[in-house]
Amino acid sequence: MMEFDTCQVLDPLSEQESKDLTAVVEAAVASAEEADKRACSACKKQRKRCDAGCRLARFFPASQAADFDAVHRVFGTKNLLAMLDRVADEEGKRAVRDSLVFEATQRLADPRNGCCGLILGLQNRVVQTEAEMKRLESTIKELTVKNGFLMRFVQTQRQQQQQQQPEKGTNYVNRAWHANNATSMDPRGFPNNGNPWIQ
Repeated sequence: MMEFDTCQVLDPLSEQESKDLTAVVEAAVASAEEADKRACSACKKQRKRCDAGCRLARFFPASQAADFDAVHRVFGTKNLLAMLDRVADEEGKRAVRDSLVFEATQRLADPRNGCCGLILGLQNRVVQTEAEMKRLESTIKELTVKNGFLMRFVQTQRQQQQQQQPEKGTNYVNRAWHANNATSMDPRGFPNNGNPWIQ
């Protein structure tokens, strides 16, 4: 049986062996950093290695960690995978993913009502907008009626003014009559009647 001396000092590495060992360590660190960069949000959250067969990598890349965190907190990873498996085509899976992200985000923002609160709020706004439109339509009808009355009134006034205007030559006749009668009036405005003493 061989006995080993626990206090035995190992021979120092040669310069070449030291360089080789440093290169191996640097390559391992770089590989780990690269794998961490490539890891999807789901694998980062679960602290596991993200390999090529990861089912969530194409739905939740590393740049969408907040979306996966919301879905994970509300639905859980197991339920997420189950709902994605129910859909066959890729477009449908994308729609399921977007729907789950929206519902989870709204649930975290409003734990009591979730996305239903947003939907009810939008429906109330639609009802208010329709009521406002009806009120505006009623106001427009009233203004249209008033405008019609006003236009008829203006036309009537114009017709009356045209009827009251004297015909051509009337002003000349009136001026001539006043000129003829002015000689037979005294300064006080009484008729002269040819009296030579009244000037």
